[in-house]
Amino acid sequence: MVRKTIDFVTKSISIMGGKEIALINLANYLASHGFNVRIHTCDNSVTPLIDLDKSIKVIPHSIFPTTEDSTILEKIWARICDFIKIKNILSRYSADYIVSTDTLITITLFFASFLSSRRNYKIIAWEHLSYINIKSKYWVLLRRLAYKRIFAIVALNPEEKSFYKSLNPRSVYIPNPVRTLKLSPKYDNSNKSKIILSVGRFSSEKGFDLIIPIASKFLKNKENWKFRLIGDGPLREDLIIKIKNNNLENKVEIEGFKRSIEEDYANAAILLMTSFQECFPLVLLEAMSMGVPCVSFNCPTGPKFIIEDGLDGFLVEPLDIDSVVERLELLAENEELRCKMGNIAAANIKKKFNPEKIYPLWLDLFKWGL
Repeated sequence: MVRKTIDFVTKSISIMGGKEIALINLANYLASHGFNVRIHTCDNSVTPLIDLDKSIKVIPHSIFPTTEDSTILEKIWARICDFIKIKNILSRYSADYIVSTDTLITITLFFASFLSSRRNYKIIAWEHLSYINIKSKYWVLLRRLAYKRIFAIVALNPEEKSFYKSLNPRSVYIPNPVRTLKLSPKYDNSNKSKIILSVGRFSSEKGFDLIIPIASKFLKNKENWKFRLIGDGPLREDLIIKIKNNNLENKVEIEGFKRSIEEDYANAAILLMTSFQECFPLVLLEAMSMGVPCVSFNCPTGPKFIIEDGLDGFLVEPLDIDSVVERLELLAENEELRCKMGNIAAANIKKKFNPEKIYPLWLDLFKWGL
């Protein structure tokens, strides 16, 4: 039997984000099940931050390099160059399936395919950005035109699937599974941690700047607690300044991305997520799988499909800082509740997002094209 080849096209594999972790884990699984797997990166990155199967080839490219400061002409020229580069990738590399992790990449792949010398591949959009975050009428139109005609769309939650089903009947719901962590869930009454953990990219949509006023209010009555922020991004220096201006240097710690943060999950009492945009936040899955109760903004469209409010964590309306502080105080003051929620969270995540249950759904998807 001829081995099928699957090419992934993604922005980067050198960032310790949920999308990158999910991609590498899926690539490893497919490689272990007899597929030829290649990963094309758009930022020239070749070294992932987690282990990658040795049989998987990483092919670096320089695509989509413009920034917000680029002029209109620079962006137009960059898009033309990107189009040509994507077309060349399609023509040079023969694959049965091309899986894109980003909407812009998927749209470019589709239109570039008309000029490619190879046309025997099937494009799959693996959507990690919530559909509501595409605001430009231009990109909404291009997405509609492209997504109606690509082979399939993989959505990370049921709400996203319903939207994409209106564009393409081959839209399926396949959530990202929780990866197998080396440490076991150990959330019980012996856990005396007083650390509130937040993990992610320090950018505006992740809401890390809101953690400072939350911490200021919470710590007025909980002086023996600390906040730990793990990540990096454009708001890092701004966060450091705000921490200093609020005299929180000894109460709010900032650490960079790590290859492994399992011990940080294990040592945390609570995980706090203040994102405004999350399609399917992997950080919630990982923390809950370690038995850590979570308090999260109920942003569209992901957290509500992971946290059962009041049972294994808390969902709060975005920007409602007072309610966040109330939930944090409730958990901080009640160790028995933290233990109960943590244990339910670990059991629920293992049941709903087990890799052995989810990865075969990808195999079923590829069988469609046989």
